[in-house]
Amino acid sequence: METHDMHIRTRITELLGIRYPIVQAGMSWASSSSLLAGTVSKAGGLGVIAAGPMRPDDLRRAIREVREITSAPFAVNVALYNKRADEHLVLVLDEAVPVLIASQGSPREHIGRFKQAGVKWLHVVAHPDHARKAEAAGVDGLIVVGGEAGGHPPPSGTSTLRRAIRRMTRRMTKCAMRDSSTATTTTASTLSGAEA
Repeated sequence: METHDMHIRTRITELLGIRYPIVQAGMSWASSSSLLAGTVSKAGGLGVIAAGPMRPDDLRRAIREVREITSAPFAVNVALYNKRADEHLVLVLDEAVPVLIASQGSPREHIGRFKQAGVKWLHVVAHPDHARKAEAAGVDGLIVVGGEAGGHPPPSGTSTLRRAIRRMTRRMTKCAMRDSSTATTTTASTLSGAEA
């Protein structure tokens, strides 16, 4: 039986080295382990370990377990306001994680050492001002989230935010995300200017 290795080429797949423009959400507790992230990455998307509720030793173990599941790229999501953020960031570097997804804080003081290490930095933004600051800091891409993302960002929807951010950031690779992505969401996002 002949098999074909399908690959969808977009700016985000090229940036991250993944086969499909699918980025798993970094959902605290739900993705604070290796199994989901490893499975998504093995299938060709970008699996994400949510570091937020994890102790450093647990995060290190999860990173290593993902590598046992797959050699494909994966990410760790770090909320920069978290009291363990500095420890999590050090672990991402020490363990040579290929992609960092950061949220809820400024990348400015951290991004230099990640760039030097070759780590791709995606930054989660929920407001055009956050996008402008992240772009100025030199992040590699934006993940735009609206009120659909667990209810904690502002009440604006992702579609509205994405359009506003698209107008003000030109060089940036943007991923449009919702907490429950569907084929319709992905198609609508791509047609309205988001880059999957």
